[in-house]
Amino acid sequence: MNKFLPILALLLATPIFAAEKISQIQVIARYEGLDPAYGYVENLESGSKPQTDLTMPRATTLSDRRFVVRMANDLRVPSRPENVSKEIGMTLDITPTIEGRTIKASGKSSICALAFPLGNTPPQTVGFKILETYFNQTFPNNKEVAIKLADDIPGTLYLTFTLLNREGLPVE
Repeated sequence: MNKFLPILALLLATPIFAAEKISQIQVIARYEGLDPAYGYVENLESGSKPQTDLTMPRATTLSDRRFVVRMANDLRVPSRPENVSKEIGMTLDITPTIEGRTIKASGKSSICALAFPLGNTPPQTVGFKILETYFNQTFPNNKEVAIKLADDIPGTLYLTFTLLNREGLPVE
């Protein structure tokens, strides 16, 4: 009987479902209710209805690894004596940490926008503003969570974190 104890201990210490070992986190982010008048959401084609929603590319990272997703365009604004070019758009900066079957994530959403709505800019004035929303909370696995953007930013950021196993498949 003693010779079976080490084998039994080894079996108990080895996870039966080794493929379920969580090793990655997939992040899906999207914005809804944005105000295209401030230039940070580009119209798909001239004359089309302005975009108010934006889906960012999916990102996959490891626990405790910071990642940044950036979607921006160069906007050229005529001014004196030369043209001004500014990159406007969204940047999402997140550091997720796996905690059991949930994800604790901290980060910020930054939106660089025109200070005045398009068409309402005072003559010879070019202004930009950076609007930031910070978050630090626990997210359930594979469930979308809404984050209200800062008071001076119309819209909502929706984040979905999905735990992935070694093969890159979702873990329930």
